[in-house]
This record gives sequence, C-alpha cells and structure tokens, in this order.
Amino acid sequence: MHYRTKLRSAAFAAVTCGALLWTWGGTATAVSPMAAVPRNLSNAQVLLTTETDVTGDRVKDKIWLLGERSGESNKALYHNLYLVVEDAKAPESNGENEAIISVRGGYVPKMKLCDFNGDRVTDILVSVRTDEKTGASDYYIYSFKDNKPVTVPAPPVIQVSGRFADNYKAELTVDGRQTFTVDLRGRKTLYDQMGVYRDGSLERQVAVMPGPYSMLSPTDIDQNGSCELHGVQRIGGVSELDTIAFIQSIWSWDNGQWRLVKVDARQAAG
Repeated sequence: MHYRTKLRSAAFAAVTCGALLWTWGGTATAVSPMAAVPRNLSNAQVLLTTETDVTGDRVKDKIWLLGERSGESNKALYHNLYLVVEDAKAPESNGENEAIISVRGGYVPKMKLCDFNGDRVTDILVSVRTDEKTGASDYYIYSFKDNKPVTVPAPPVIQVSGRFADNYKAELTVDGRQTFTVDLRGRKTLYDQMGVYRDGSLERQVAVMPGPYSMLSPTDIDQNGSCELHGVQRIGGVSELDTIAFIQSIWSWDNGQWRLVKVDARQAAG
C-alpha cells in the first residue's frame, strides 16, 4: 500500500536486529544509536538507513526501513515493515517531501539498492523471509523516480515439475522446456528406510516440491550500470525440507517486463 505524507521527526533508539543493507556502487550508512523516526511510526524500530539519490535529481535522499515487532512470543518476527523515503529537494512545507510504503512483515528484512528497470535511477529492493525453515522470501521492488513511488513487479518464479524415477534419481522439467536429472543416490539409506525405494526400484510415486524464491539478488552481468536479478529456488523431494536441487535463474528488465536470460538446475548436497 502506498501513501504519501509529510513526516515529523522524533528521536528513537535504533537497533539493527539482523537486517542487512546492500548497495550497488554506493556506500551504506550505518544505523546510528539515535535516528529520526516519523512520529506516527514511533512504535517502529529503525532497521536500516542510508542516503542515496532515488528520485533522479542527483541529490541524496534519506531512506529508512522500519519494523514493528509482533510481540514477545516471537522476537524475530516483524508484523509490519515500512519503507520511508525523504526527497531532499522537495519542499517540506507542501507535505510532498516524503513517502511511506507499507510492506508485508516477516523475518530478516533486507534492503538492496540498484537501478533495476534501466532508467538510470536507483531503485529499492526489499526482501522479507516468510519461512524460517525453508528460507522462502517475498520480494518488493520500488522506483521513486521524479518523486513518484511506483511498484516494479518481481520476476515470476520458474515453473518446475518432476517425479522420482527408478535407480535413485529425479527427472525435472524446468520452465516447460528444459529437463534435468537429479542424482539421489546420496539419499539412498533415507529413502530406503522411508519405503520410497527398494533395491533401486521406486516403490511409491513422489512428485517434487518446487518452492518460491529463497534468494533474489542484484548482479550487473553486462556491467552497464543496471542490475539483473539472480534468483534461487529450492526443490524439495519427499518434503519441503528435503532439498534435492536448486533452480538458478537470471532475469533482465526489458521493455517493461522481466525477461528470462538463463536458467539451470544445480544438484543439492547429500
């Protein structure tokens, strides 16, 4: 949800709480012990802060990632996150100098900065882990060019299907066109004990379990100043936690949408 508002500042004790900041070709500003926080978000903690031009006026803007905890029962979980951007050049008096974006909560929030859509202006990628066990995460990309917050959609997940086959292997179909064979012999003892295999013969059908992105990270492959995105998805075997392979993809923004540059499968250890 987007909304723009004039913010007033108040001193607030800041903590990092495991949040990470990554900048492409820029310098991150460490979170200070006391940081200015919007008064109407005074219950939120400052997780990350930096100064980078994200509006395209060549003046560094102030950026915060704030989080509200869900309670004492799970101190690692933030039930609400807020991305706050203060445009350094916009007049404060007209209330248009700052923007607040509400982001769905989760674990281990991170913020990464790069030009993702090729307009030569730095964008913001926010990632939030939604499953502590599998590492599955949600990803949100925002452009603030010309002081106008716009959501840039994240790349779609790669579609993967497949099943276990005789002789301790799994056959995967990736993106509806490429096939990969995963060697499962390292899990022979476990699968035999579970009754999945007997002497290499498949005893029961097992469909693989493709997961969402557990990583979506910027990388400037062609060194042109705009970032592609490197995605990683886990493929589960007999359960989501039984990782048998990883699907790796490279995406590039092209004519208003993400274009798949490369995709391949990598065998998981074990």
